[in-house]
Amino acid sequence: CSSDLAKQNRFRLSTSAAERWDMIVKAEAHLTSALGRKPTQKQIAEEVGTSERTVREYQAKFQRAAQAA
Repeated sequence: CSSDLAKQNRFRLSTSAAERWDMIVKAEAHLTSALGRKPTQKQIAEEVGTSERTVREYQAKFQRAAQAA
């Protein structure tokens, strides 16, 4: 059933993780506009106040989730 397949592709995200991802997305959009190019992970991390590793991990996690959807 297609609804079963859709349920398999979902994943739960804690509120704090969702808020962190939202901050990363907004920072990336803001920096892209301000810089006129895609920002580096370091620039995003500095804007959000987190590590490059955290930005890299979140981007990888959400990229995999988007591809699975």
